[in-house]
Amino acid sequence: MCKSKRIGFLAGALLAAGVIQQADAASYTAVATGSQTPLLAPSSATVTNGDFQIGPNPGASTTGDGWDEWTTWSFDFNAAGGYPVLGFGAPLISATLTLSLRTPWFPGPPTDVVTPNGGGFNGIVIPTFITAADPGGNYGTGTMSFELLNRDSTYTSDSLLSFLNLHEGLLPMIYGDDAIVYHATLELSTDPLPLPGAVWLLAAPLAAIARRKRPAA
Repeated sequence: MCKSKRIGFLAGALLAAGVIQQADAASYTAVATGSQTPLLAPSSATVTNGDFQIGPNPGASTTGDGWDEWTTWSFDFNAAGGYPVLGFGAPLISATLTLSLRTPWFPGPPTDVVTPNGGGFNGIVIPTFITAADPGGNYGTGTMSFELLNRDSTYTSDSLLSFLNLHEGLLPMIYGDDAIVYHATLELSTDPLPLPGAVWLLAAPLAAIARRKRPAA
């Protein structure tokens, strides 16, 4: 039996015998929540809306009304139970960002973007339907989801996990500029991996096979 077949046979036998166990794919979801109608403050003030911080804009009339504002928050994967597991195991297979927004009417093309706050990620443009509120002064609400992974060259498993590790389990976000962000989730999913210790259990017999000399021709 050739070496590659012996290795494959041994690995299969160890899996079948339960010596090596395969972990299930894992998903971790971090959540940020706030109010659809945060308290208003002077334009020079910052408004705390639950997990969200609405930044001041001296050019606006008030802070907290969804006009010309920047909203920041962090997805906390320490609280979600995914850190420090994330970033030290399998690569991501999915990264799904979901936003719930309350937006004032805006007559022009979409100008709102969302992105991880720092790290060189490109902004994701919010589609027009979420800004199509009533021009009579009413607000529109809506929820949308984006798959971040491989969206463009800046969104990869390595870049997202490196950013998460840089912030020790937090993934800071920023949204601008004409909406109240009142609910946000980020779900990170990984490939299944062998359970801890499985690699070492497999390594010794495989190393022994690899050391065997081929018989003389």
